[in-house]
Amino acid sequence: MLFQNGIGAGEVTLAAGPAYREALRARLSGPLDVVVEIPESVPEAAEFLARPAPLDRIRAQPALARRATGRPPLCFSLPRLCYAPVRIRRCRIVLMLLTGR
Repeated sequence: MLFQNGIGAGEVTLAAGPAYREALRARLSGPLDVVVEIPESVPEAAEFLARPAPLDRIRAQPALARRATGRPPLCFSLPRLCYAPVRIRRCRIVLMLLTGR
């Protein structure tokens, strides 16, 4: 099962994410993989708009997911919805984190 952690959408905090995941894992009989949201929603926007998350969160989420499952997480980003000035640099950082290069 894929578990989308909801941290990027502001539905769950980084600190609370593991507790939600473990509660779900306790009810499953099969493997659980984590989907990590790289962007974060802009709360003051009238409609959904995402921006790049803080770099410390971008680094922390995949590491937490990998420790929990023993496998690389599925990370996703919505660069076309992110603010343009930092989009390219953050996308490169995400690729570096995912590929290890």
